[in-house]
Amino acid sequence: MTLSEKTTKLLGHSVIVNAADKKMWLENLPKMDQSQVQVIYGVLVDEVRAWKREGVSIISDTAVEMQLLPAPDHGATLDTLKARLSGQPPKPAPPKPEPIPAPAPQPLPKIEEEDHYDDFVLGQTRKEMPRLDKNAWMLSEAVVVPKNQGSPITPTPSAVPRIRNRVARHGMAELAGIRTVDDLRKIEAAHLRQSPLRDQLAFIRQRITQLAQENDMLPVNVIPVFEQSPLFQTYLKAGSMMIESNTGDTKLALDQVMAEMENMGQDTLTQLEFEGVADLRKELESVAGL
Repeated sequence: MTLSEKTTKLLGHSVIVNAADKKMWLENLPKMDQSQVQVIYGVLVDEVRAWKREGVSIISDTAVEMQLLPAPDHGATLDTLKARLSGQPPKPAPPKPEPIPAPAPQPLPKIEEEDHYDDFVLGQTRKEMPRLDKNAWMLSEAVVVPKNQGSPITPTPSAVPRIRNRVARHGMAELAGIRTVDDLRKIEAAHLRQSPLRDQLAFIRQRITQLAQENDMLPVNVIPVFEQSPLFQTYLKAGSMMIESNTGDTKLALDQVMAEMENMGQDTLTQLEFEGVADLRKELESVAGL
């Protein structure tokens, strides 16, 4: 049974997807690429498992359920799934255009820390502050989160200015302040800019593993707490809006999505940060045994 066929059958069992969305998804499934179908399939699988944890089986035939669902379960909640399904369904992706050579990366501007930082809010830029070159990410290598070597990673200082007030509003000045599982809910995009991106992502992954060990929990039960953080929610929302925009150009889609989120006063991510969080998500799924 193909992934598209499994997704179609799971749509028929779904309880949290309304009839109009089911019809739209079924009409668009044949036109979607494999990655878009995989996103929908993953959400529907999580729904079946979330209902089972609530004591409800929406697939009465065990044999059918085993055929449609992979293993194991990573513990997503119904509230998380409903939040993921709050937007419009993905649209079919057009053929990918030929890649366009990118200009040389530009160095990060140095900004002196002055009193005007007190007025800075992530997603809003004062006119006198320089903007980073949005094309610089295209020549950067893909983010690879290093494996846990057994020793803790401490974020190191960076030349990138800290957005102190914006981070402080969530009650945590820097990633080193993660002390409990609940602190994972306070991680936001601004934390990634306090030190080199690769170090910050590796630190988040290691803290999730350490907190699971310290609290005698499985990583699969700690990861959903991180998924409630402003950082992960920004990543999810940006990904959903990019699929919906259906431009066929990843860079153009991300630029448009981030501009729209910035206009709404919401957190934003650069292309490199967005890809880094995507890689972190895959690393965490591997840690959880998915």
